[in-house]
Amino acid sequence: MTTNKVTLERSIFRPSMLDKLAECSWFRSEPIPGAAAARGNVLDELLRVHYTGEKIEVPPQEREPFEYAIRVTDQIAGNRWIETRKEFCKVEIPRFQQPGECDAVIASSFTSIDWKSGHLRSYKLQQAAYALGQMLTNWAPRWSAAVVFYDEEQVVWERFELAEAWALIDQAQEHYNMPGAPTINRYCAWCANFETCPAQREAAGYGLAVAERAINFADILEDPVKLGKFLTGCHSLGQYEKLGRARAREYFFQKTEVPGFALSNGKRTHNLPVETLVWLLSSQKDWPQAIRAALEVHGPMTKQKYEELCFKLKIEPDKSLLKMSQGEPYIRAK
Repeated sequence: MTTNKVTLERSIFRPSMLDKLAECSWFRSEPIPGAAAARGNVLDELLRVHYTGEKIEVPPQEREPFEYAIRVTDQIAGNRWIETRKEFCKVEIPRFQQPGECDAVIASSFTSIDWKSGHLRSYKLQQAAYALGQMLTNWAPRWSAAVVFYDEEQVVWERFELAEAWALIDQAQEHYNMPGAPTINRYCAWCANFETCPAQREAAGYGLAVAERAINFADILEDPVKLGKFLTGCHSLGQYEKLGRARAREYFFQKTEVPGFALSNGKRTHNLPVETLVWLLSSQKDWPQAIRAALEVHGPMTKQKYEELCFKLKIEPDKSLLKMSQGEPYIRAK
């Protein structure tokens, strides 16, 4: 697609991209996965290796999501065989150039499992593609797909008849072959087209729109429609600002000035080394009281830090010691 002399590319038609492409025909995945995606890949691989019987080492901060995924997967399988070897989880799917690959397959019950990190999202089209390939491979009249969100500790079931899976994939391919204009959606922050996307540029332009050299913010606050468009524009501007600041820093590294800005040294911080803290506490006459005082000053320890501490001390974490706290409600893009 060419718009305003900018050419957009998009991801190829493959199962893992279907739900994102359904939101926007011009979604394109980043060539290098981000930290969240890389973490998900590591956990998926650990889970798959676990079911091959090999011994693995799970990082302490990932034990809870890992154990939840194992527990739920075992419950779904019952006494049936759980296959996670890639050569058996990979199937050919009509309409796609490349095979589709589930995380785990329980062929005897016509069931597949996909482990997912992060927030609850829809993967119906991806699972429909996997189900179609599995049904044709296993001569199954129907297929069930369990999507296990181990961070959210939730399981979403997708169940398909053969005709339904065919229809969903045909519809997805038709949508892909006749793409509409780029649309803003929940996956924009992960799209490699973000910087040049005309929909994002238009939203950012609206966020910058002014009347008589000053924005009428009171008018925006009184109109939910205007407020929604304004917040969308601000979100787009925030993403562009990150890109712009990164580029400005590159200019300064190249000895090129950016008018109105200067390259500042990183903020200096002062920290007390752990060994110094231990020495300071141990020098007190009342050692236990000194430790309690230090912990009170430090404040609550996160669940991840607590598990890392237990791991280093070679003790089993006591989950009953953890206290749940509810964060403040916040606004997020759909």
